[in-house]
Amino acid sequence: MKGKLLLSIGLGGLFLALTVGLLAAGRPPAARAAGGETFTVNNPGDDEDFNRGDCSCNIGLPGVCTLRAAIQEANACRGPQTIRFSGLMSIYPATALPALTDNGTVIDGSDQWQVVSGYEVPGVVLNGQGRNFNGLVITASNCAVYGLGITNFGQHGIYLHASFSAIGGVGHRGNMIYSNGWHGVSMEGSRNLIAGNLIAANGWSGIAANGVDMITQINDNRIGLTIDGRPWGNSFYGIHLTDGSAPGIISNTIAYNKRGIYMDNHSSPRIYNNTIYGHNASASSLNYAGYGGGIFCYDSAPVISENVITNNVAYTGTDKTGYGGGIALVYCHNARIEGNTVVSNTANTTYEGEGGGIYIKDSNNIVVRANQVLSNVATTTSGREWGWGGGIAVSGGSGIIEYNEIAGNKARSAGGGSGGGLYQWYGSTTFRRNRVTGNHGGAAVYLGFSSSLFESNQVVGNPAFLAVDLLYSPGPVLVNNIIAGSRYAVNAFATADYSLTAKLFHNTLVGTGDGRGVTAESGYVSLVLVNNIVVSHAIGISNTYPASSTISADHTLFWGNADNGIVGTNPVYGNPRFLNPAGGNYHLGPGSAAIDVGVTEPTITADIDGDPRPIGAGYDIGADEARFVYLPLVLRNY
Repeated sequence: MKGKLLLSIGLGGLFLALTVGLLAAGRPPAARAAGGETFTVNNPGDDEDFNRGDCSCNIGLPGVCTLRAAIQEANACRGPQTIRFSGLMSIYPATALPALTDNGTVIDGSDQWQVVSGYEVPGVVLNGQGRNFNGLVITASNCAVYGLGITNFGQHGIYLHASFSAIGGVGHRGNMIYSNGWHGVSMEGSRNLIAGNLIAANGWSGIAANGVDMITQINDNRIGLTIDGRPWGNSFYGIHLTDGSAPGIISNTIAYNKRGIYMDNHSSPRIYNNTIYGHNASASSLNYAGYGGGIFCYDSAPVISENVITNNVAYTGTDKTGYGGGIALVYCHNARIEGNTVVSNTANTTYEGEGGGIYIKDSNNIVVRANQVLSNVATTTSGREWGWGGGIAVSGGSGIIEYNEIAGNKARSAGGGSGGGLYQWYGSTTFRRNRVTGNHGGAAVYLGFSSSLFESNQVVGNPAFLAVDLLYSPGPVLVNNIIAGSRYAVNAFATADYSLTAKLFHNTLVGTGDGRGVTAESGYVSLVLVNNIVVSHAIGISNTYPASSTISADHTLFWGNADNGIVGTNPVYGNPRFLNPAGGNYHLGPGSAAIDVGVTEPTITADIDGDPRPIGAGYDIGADEARFVYLPLVLRNY
């Protein structure tokens, strides 16, 4: 039955195989009488069982069975037992109910749902009336709780310290766990399933997991919502993972808590296919308030994949910076963020913000791949506060950020800021094959104190005044990029204390006719340019402090500039014949003056599309190595 349950809620891949395999030996419970007794609760009272161990639930009156008595008898009677209910009822325990201590106990209210105001809700409700104990405690294996309402207990709704047990399931097997004083479900132990439940309005987190392993699954729950989808958030986190927890968190809707998911202390969850929205991580009661409205990772290594993370806020106060409206990682080495849609999140609404969509700090070997990072804002204030990284902000660390669509983000909604699309402050990151478009800020891409490789990216059509801003030592390497549609393509700035040496190889820089292609903006810059195309600028290459800055340009192709500026050695003049520049296609067309005329640069073996360099007799200038396919002429007789 457990294998069927997991299949029915859509687990995939490794987790399904591992879970089904492990549970084949120790099958979790299903509602059954064969091999054990079924005790039917027919009295909502709180009396104890009269004769524990006789495998008959009664309170001293023949045929009268309470929930307390049923649990006592299930614990005392050998083998698996199922506890059912005779009809709709509300149960008010005066003291803590007995823990489920016998393996295979099932409490099943799934056949007693009712319709209230047009919505189906559990017809069996356990109500703690605010008393200071847990609703249900499970310490045995292969147990289950199906189809109950569990509310108003002063501690946890359910405290699970067991293995191979299930809280909820498909359809009416799901529970409603709400308005309890601590966590909705608190879980220690491993290899359990939390599925199909509505968990909301609890005093701490919806689900808290401490030290659970990768076989544990948290699937298809609605956390922080009413049954009709209105906000009903838990007071702290939708899900909190700690002490090495590594569950699968799959296909949940997590909304309107103070933070969606929070993990710390070496946790490594797999977070797949969830919808996470409507959070605001400003409350001072939170750990690391102001970080990660949707997801915050501290000292952990999650895989965050194929989620929709939208309309979350990291901070709303004026006393400090907000970091990572959608996702924030701090000291999260080896984390992976892949295939997500991160849209319309905000780092700060009233003060400084960094990383409207994603913020990454001092995290090594991270991978950020194939995400859509859209319409996020670092700060929405209209004051003078600063914003850094409307889409993605990186502060220190190392890793790969590649194949992402970074579009329509703003460093500062009122204009200005730094890094409308991408912002880096320190670090050694490979930025590869990202498309950065439609972003607003002082620059679409800002690389400060960077030793990064910026390779094969398209930075096109950004309303930002400047496409790529390079600042301070040591300096990045720019290879095979198409940078087009901003007034200034690449600007470099440094100081006496922090000089800059940057290298630009095989880039295509297309302006708007009234700006500059490459500029050294201070006297402490050294630029090495090889095989670049500079097109449609007022000044192609310029040095504002020629006495002390150094610009070395070799084999630059100039076309359509009012003033080419510094032409360097071996300049090339002629039409690059882009295939469709009006449509954003800056690949080389037939007859391009850039074909086969570049200097050999043996360290660069591919172009922006991954095509090999060279293809023809020599290296092509610019980001594209031209490849033409000629179809043979076919003669037909008609």
